Amino acid sequence: MIIDLHLHTTRYSPCSHLTPQDACILAIKNGLDALLITEHQIQWNEMEIKELQNEFPEIKLYAGLEVTLSEGIDLVIITKNKGINVPFMISFEELLNIPSLDISKSFIFVAHLFRWSNHIEFDENKIFSQIHGIEMNSINILLTGYKRAKNNFYVPVQIDLYNHVRDKWNLKEVYNTDSHSPLCVGTIGNYLEVDQIPEDEEELISVLKTHKIYQFQNTKLLAKFLKRV
Repeated sequence: MIIDLHLHTTRYSPCSHLTPQDACILAIKNGLDALLITEHQIQWNEMEIKELQNEFPEIKLYAGLEVTLSEGIDLVIITKNKGINVPFMISFEELLNIPSLDISKSFIFVAHLFRWSNHIEFDENKIFSQIHGIEMNSINILLTGYKRAKNNFYVPVQIDLYNHVRDKWNLKEVYNTDSHSPLCVGTIGNYLEVDQIPEDEEELISVLKTHKIYQFQNTKLLAKFLKRV
């Protein structure tokens, strides 16, 4: 299964230029099996995701959200509940107290950790000891600077920093587009060896916690995007 776990649409993310329909069309065209839609601060409700799923049965759709914390970082949250709405710049402690969010039954990863700075200026233990993954690559990570790896993949120039945090806190690696533009869809993703695509967010969480996650890149598509920016 190839899945993008971080993607924004015009439905609830004002900074996005990617409609939900175009996200699905391009993901199907570029070989993805599933998408997790992660709007800023708000999660699609059950009816919304069901309606889009009915429109595009060729690809499996899930709903998550990206939350900006007062600590200065962004977390992507995958949970079985739907329709969660989180205030902007909420603290991590306040996030933990949201009744509809059960950390133990969720999969949470930190997004583009070193996008703005190469230094961590918050209490690592407070947050990293309670989350599950770290985004090791994305479009917004690569836009801070990139190089080519031995497998010809594009990797961030700060890869050693990401590796250090991953190893220090035993976090799962995830790889996404963080798409806000049609040009990004299908460039980066997560490859998981599964017998069947998870039925819902709860099953997806279990798969992410128990399976090895490999990076997928469409290097031709990614090179084309990077040359335009």
